[in-house]
Amino acid sequence: MAGEVYSLPSEIISVGQAKPVENIEEETEKIAASITAEFRIDPEFKSLMPPLDALAKEELVRSLQKEGCRDKLVVCKLDDQYVLLDGHNRYEICKELGI
Repeated sequence: MAGEVYSLPSEIISVGQAKPVENIEEETEKIAASITAEFRIDPEFKSLMPPLDALAKEELVRSLQKEGCRDKLVVCKLDDQYVLLDGHNRYEICKELGI
């Protein structure tokens, strides 16, 4: 946004110093689990998402039951808290289904 000030990271390491993650999927799951336990739903963001009509919700329920939640929830860190930006419908249905 106009007028916003961004700062550079305090520490930059060269590519040669970076350590590869041995199992990126396992690390991603650990991070996702910690974020999921701690993210909040902001009513303002949620209100920006149009509600699903009955047919779309039914199709989403069937898809989630059959394939699980394939698309990741979009979470952003704002003011030291993780906030759900996108995936409100999937999240609510997954909670209902125990996924």
